[in-house]
Amino acid sequence: MPKRAARRRQRSKANTSPKGASKRKKAWNTTEEDEADEEEVFGVPRAMAEEQCDALGMLTQTLAQLAEWMGASEARERERVEIERERLELERERLELERRRAAMEERRMTDMDHISMAMRRVKHLRSPPCFWVLLR
Repeated sequence: MPKRAARRRQRSKANTSPKGASKRKKAWNTTEEDEADEEEVFGVPRAMAEEQCDALGMLTQTLAQLAEWMGASEARERERVEIERERLELERERLELERRRAAMEERRMTDMDHISMAMRRVKHLRSPPCFWVLLR
């Protein structure tokens, strides 16, 4: 079946902008198709145009899902980063407590050494000197 050539005509419409813009006419080239020529849409076979429309719809849907997934992923990542920050803060506090405990232990040991030396001095002062023993 031979395809019929589409006739083109120019259609114009006055621009009636509510803001009172220029009144120049806009022109479009339109195609007048015969009823037998409905197998083509914009010069492309209807089946191919429908496939492209379906593919475009699927892409649009996939992009919407992708945007949703990305938003959820970003929210999870923010939550993970916040948990990691809290964990690091707790680790810093634990290390600070450990440092304080070690400093207190060091001070206790130093105090014990001082007490021990003081007790030796006192004990040494209480005992008579060696020459006193000889004089008796």
